[in-house]
Amino acid sequence: MNYKDYLDNALEETDLPGEIITKQDILLEVGSLLKRVRRYKGISQKQLAEKTHISQANISLLENGKYNISLVQLSKLLEACDATMKVGVIINGEELY
Repeated sequence: MNYKDYLDNALEETDLPGEIITKQDILLEVGSLLKRVRRYKGISQKQLAEKTHISQANISLLENGKYNISLVQLSKLLEACDATMKVGVIINGEELY
């Protein structure tokens, strides 16, 4: 199994106490977040595509939870909206950075 397959499998089968988070849940959450930021800043998908050189079609797919984007690409999109990204991990209710 290669690393990409491992990650895809891990995202599909993530099982946290009391809840199951699927890859689709994550994609929808990330897409929704980007859409909220973009709209808050008053930037169209087309404008964002022009700023980042990421196609408008891929931005649309991402915002609808149908495109798996890298953290680097997501950071680039957010920076184009004058926003930054913060990544953290929560273990047993404790946040780790």
